[in-house]
Amino acid sequence: MKVSFVCKSAVAIYYPEVEIVFGGAETRAVTLATALAKQAGFEIELLVRDCGQARAAEFDGVSVLVLPNAFDRAETRLRAATTRLPRFPYWRFKRWDWRLLRAAPWLAWQYGLKRCGLRIRQKFDALGPDVDVACTFGVNALSADLIRVCRRRGIRSVLFVASDHNVDRSYDEYARYVSRSGEDQASCDYALQHADHILVQTKRQQELLKDNFGLDADVVRNPIDVNIGIPTSATAKTEDVLWVGRADTIQKRPDLCLQVARSCPKIPFTMIMNRREPGVFERIVADAPQNVRVVERVPFEQMDDYFRNAKLLLSTSVLEGFPNVFLQAAKYSLPIFSLSIDPDGFVGETGAGVVAGGDVGLLAARLRESWEDARALAAMGNAARRYVVERHDVNAVVTQLVTVFKELTDVDAPGPGRMVVESPLESVIDGRFMSSLRDSP
Repeated sequence: MKVSFVCKSAVAIYYPEVEIVFGGAETRAVTLATALAKQAGFEIELLVRDCGQARAAEFDGVSVLVLPNAFDRAETRLRAATTRLPRFPYWRFKRWDWRLLRAAPWLAWQYGLKRCGLRIRQKFDALGPDVDVACTFGVNALSADLIRVCRRRGIRSVLFVASDHNVDRSYDEYARYVSRSGEDQASCDYALQHADHILVQTKRQQELLKDNFGLDADVVRNPIDVNIGIPTSATAKTEDVLWVGRADTIQKRPDLCLQVARSCPKIPFTMIMNRREPGVFERIVADAPQNVRVVERVPFEQMDDYFRNAKLLLSTSVLEGFPNVFLQAAKYSLPIFSLSIDPDGFVGETGAGVVAGGDVGLLAARLRESWEDARALAAMGNAARRYVVERHDVNAVVTQLVTVFKELTDVDAPGPGRMVVESPLESVIDGRFMSSLRDSP
């Protein structure tokens, strides 16, 4: 069976020199693809962003292929040559690249379309005719494009829900709704309604999907290799509070981490924070107290070292699915101190840490109380690891996924839903403006 995973930003995991942000969805895709490639009878490929790298390469038995896209290549050159600014002129050159002159008209065209609520649909020429199942991550425009192509070619499509907001009922209620991640309603709704099979991370997501859309889904938990690896560097154990996320004001809330740190001046904090919103990143760095160290980028293969050396994990997220950082922390028996997030009661019900119910003051107080209590922290960490070993081990998750794929390919016809009748223009360009001119599928 040939399975194709589509996760564009996973390119940064295979090519660390590429300055692309990756997170839980990309880690999930690479972990599943790598594990499936070891299964007898499976051929696995992973389609990633076009950053000018080799069109095809193999990593750990996975064929990593490029999704050709002129805009992605141009934007990659722009990212490499400039630094994003929070205000006009929005970019500052670090070095000159003459190829940007050739890319400028294409970049201007794409950004202009975006400002008008339009976009060029992603082509999937790299998706071969021999693919049996295509998997995509997150309810977004890219997933909608892939699912549309799969329906035309008779390929089974599997949609992996990436967060609770992926099953927000607003997709269904508001024709011009734009999600928290900037995705338009038409694309989100199409992906949900037309995927052949939907996989969610938690029981809560399964319930939300059923209640809000009347759709069924299987719970396939986020996978992790629970085996403790060999350190990739000789760094000493830092015994700090570890925070991992992106610079934003909607989901990860690094500003709340600073609030906790100010309330715990004697406790060291390390924040691994990518520059998603340049203004937020610069503000956090400028406002960070002396007990906070900010690290901007960490290669994928070095992330485990930070968890191995930390004393506990701090989460200030207010919206998640099942955070991959919870799995990474539990793998190394780290207690989890969470402001709000507790997927399926993992932290609170198992004693794996502390959930503060959204109260920053309470979170800081519990952190101060527990910091010197080695016995209590060890008990929390052991509970966290026990839970993850029992429910999230990659081998068990892959066994479940193999069953899903085999059942899906045994069905004669592609999944439910109606084909969308599109004009020639709509087959290339999509977005809020176009969706307002047509009836919803």
